[in-house]
Amino acid sequence: MTRGGVLLTITMAAGLLGPGCAMPSKRASVERSRHQQVAEVERLDAARERIVKLEQDKSDQREQIGRLEEQIATHQKAEDLWKKRLAASQKEASRLQTEAASAVMSSVGVTPVKRTEPNPEAEPFRLPAALVGKLEAMSRQAPSSIVFDKKLKVLKLTGSFMFGQGDVLTANGRSVLNDFAAVMQMPETKNLKLLVAVQVEPQKAPPKELERLYPTDWHLAAHQAVAVHQHLEGKGLPAANVGVTVQQYPSSVSRPRVEIYINEADVNVE
Repeated sequence: MTRGGVLLTITMAAGLLGPGCAMPSKRASVERSRHQQVAEVERLDAARERIVKLEQDKSDQREQIGRLEEQIATHQKAEDLWKKRLAASQKEASRLQTEAASAVMSSVGVTPVKRTEPNPEAEPFRLPAALVGKLEAMSRQAPSSIVFDKKLKVLKLTGSFMFGQGDVLTANGRSVLNDFAAVMQMPETKNLKLLVAVQVEPQKAPPKELERLYPTDWHLAAHQAVAVHQHLEGKGLPAANVGVTVQQYPSSVSRPRVEIYINEADVNVE
């Protein structure tokens, strides 16, 4: 075969093979493109489904929040109603306790008085410095039994420290009242008014041997208040300057006690 014949044969072969080889490559490209489009559509569908689900969850949450807000509003109304009822009950209980205390005090021949609140527009009442110093000194003598509250202007004495059986003052009780009476007769204090308040526990009954004299703890407290009043009067304090009352036993106090409030000279404690 000549050289020309060889070239002709190669050229013919290339012409026959070229188009056949190109067709599979195009089909593969189209197939890949189609698969990519299908995958993209599936991703979009999945994204739309997630969006729909999120919107549904959001709507459910809004409904749940709305129900919770309604429940809170209902509970708030109920709480407000119970608070009003509780306040009314406490007010009524306080009124009944006051009436009971007044009846007990009257039964032992004493007119009960209330500690008057100061006029908010008036100048604040200040105890003389000498009085404050002496009362603080008394507190230091027996800090567990004698406490002077400068803010409230009151001398607090524990009941067990003050009284033995019934309304009988102990030696310690008489001693502290003697010291107090002397302090209250200084020139700058002799005109100040005092209110003796004995606190009681309504649920507690006096000892069995004292029931004949004191049917209730209110009666015992009333007698104790009168005993303090009479002792102070016997030590030189004018009866008109000393008033007495009986108070509800506060939940913050673990032991019965006597409190002597110091008031301005123009306060009526008779």
